[in-house]
Formats: sequence, structure tokens, C-alpha cells
Amino acid sequence: MEAEQERVVQPFMPYSISTKEASTWSGIGINRLRSIMNDEDCPFVFFIGLRKRVRTEAFKEWLDAQPSV
Repeated sequence: MEAEQERVVQPFMPYSISTKEASTWSGIGINRLRSIMNDEDCPFVFFIGLRKRVRTEAFKEWLDAQPSV
């Protein structure tokens, strides 16, 4: 008989979120977040047309690496 494998259910996390959602989720003010996103080296921002979007995984990693914002 095969051993039963445990199923790990990951909570749904979209690939990208809006600037407003990222601000609400992280607790960083919208204006501060926008100024961070205006930096050319920002690792978590990308564009869909003219709209800026935040990659959730890259944003989480960036937040974990920051001693303060």
C-alpha cells in the first residue's frame, strides 16, 4: 500500500496587486510606496500599459530584507 501524502493547501495569492492593495497589505503609506516604486532599481514593480503593478512574491522578499522603510 502506498503511503498517504499530506496535502498542503497554499492560500491564494495573486501574482500582482495594485499599489493601493500593496499599501494596505504592508502598512506602508501610499505616497511612500509610490516614491519607492519610482526608483529605477525597484525589484517588485512592473507595468501593464501605464499602470504600475506590484509582484507579490518579490514585494514580500523585499520587505523581509528591509530593516526599515
